[in-house]
Amino acid sequence: MLGSEVKQERQKEDACKVVLLAVQAHPAQIGVDTFAFLLKGSRSKKLAMMRLNGSKFFGSLFYHATDVIKNFIKQCLQLGFLTTVEMSVNAYPTPVLILTETGKNLLESKATSQVTLLAVKDRGREPKATPAIKETCEAMRKHGSVENAAAQRGIATGTVYDYLAEGILLGLIGIDEVVSKELQAIIKEAMKDNPERIKAIKTKLPENISYGQIKCVVASQNSIQ
Repeated sequence: MLGSEVKQERQKEDACKVVLLAVQAHPAQIGVDTFAFLLKGSRSKKLAMMRLNGSKFFGSLFYHATDVIKNFIKQCLQLGFLTTVEMSVNAYPTPVLILTETGKNLLESKATSQVTLLAVKDRGREPKATPAIKETCEAMRKHGSVENAAAQRGIATGTVYDYLAEGILLGLIGIDEVVSKELQAIIKEAMKDNPERIKAIKTKLPENISYGQIKCVVASQNSIQ
């Protein structure tokens, strides 16, 4: 399989389709690790330098752990939907992902929903309540708003939302403490057709609703509690 002694769970969405469409949109451009960061919605400097944080697939699988997303991609490689080619990056050969003919045919036939990928977590990579996540959740409770929590911790509001989303996933803070019930209802309505694509959800919402608020609501739907 994908390494020894891993935890397996059935996926909640058509992860195969998301992975293949993302590779189709960025062929022969990046490798497994960077694709995983892209689909996670990571604030990686590398993504920013490559301007991939503007991709419509940025954060498409946000509520999965990065190692789970990597294993989605590896399963697509094993199944023959993807392959790698060597590209010279900074004078060094680097394997980057492209669709195979099998993968292209699968997308064209719209049969990706028939492919069940497993949400595989590498051993020892369970979600962790890091000090930054705990401190941010505590600051949110104490100061009552994301802006005040950001000022108190000396970090950007977007980073606060990222930590809060992780805290919600871990059950450290409730969604009602972060996003009003009114906004939650609006966001959930926009999630109905594209529950896994944060950018697609954002296009259906008013400008005043941020990506961070969307991430937190998505996280609340996938909380471990």
